[in-house]
Amino acid sequence: MTAPTEQEIRAELNRRVTDYPHDDPREPLKEAIDAWASILTSPAYDILESPDPRDEGDDSTELWADLRPSEAIVLRRLATEAIDRVFERCQELVTEEVVAAALAFAAEHPDAPRPQREPVPA
Repeated sequence: MTAPTEQEIRAELNRRVTDYPHDDPREPLKEAIDAWASILTSPAYDILESPDPRDEGDDSTELWADLRPSEAIVLRRLATEAIDRVFERCQELVTEEVVAAALAFAAEHPDAPRPQREPVPA
């Protein structure tokens, strides 16, 4: 028995994400990032999409209120770009850390049992 290679570990991570879309581990990550970024997306939503405009007496603690539609469009674009960048960086970070942990385990326990599979093409 040989320890898995980095390529095999990465292939398994990718398989887990692509073969099980109903259990996609990225969904909760995306939702958390979206929630965190609501400081940007909520004011834009309020102006561009909300069917229920705010009351004049709304004492919201948001950073922006009563944006012009052109400003809301820019804010939404910038928020979306930031969310996309964060999501990509988070996926990269999680992948790198999981691969590093798997490689450390493989180095420490090279003979640990593994299922028999076709080798990953080089």
